[in-house]
Amino acid sequence: MSFHKKEHWLWIEQEYKDDALTAIASTFRIHHNLIPYIKCLKRQGDLLICELKEKIAPAGEIRPLTASEYFHLLRAET
Repeated sequence: MSFHKKEHWLWIEQEYKDDALTAIASTFRIHHNLIPYIKCLKRQGDLLICELKEKIAPAGEIRPLTASEYFHLLRAET
């Protein structure tokens, strides 16, 4: 069995430094009005894909997802 010793870095805001799950979730920022329409999230490294339940125009404040929102909606991560 071979293990690759690699480091992976993720830029986060200082306020999230002590909570890893919230820090990861905070990297996904989206317009507030879209959040109820998110069907699922897919992540591949720095690429974040958001599938919506229906087509809706983004509007209003952009905010990070909470850890609960993010991990509830996450369907695939590689």
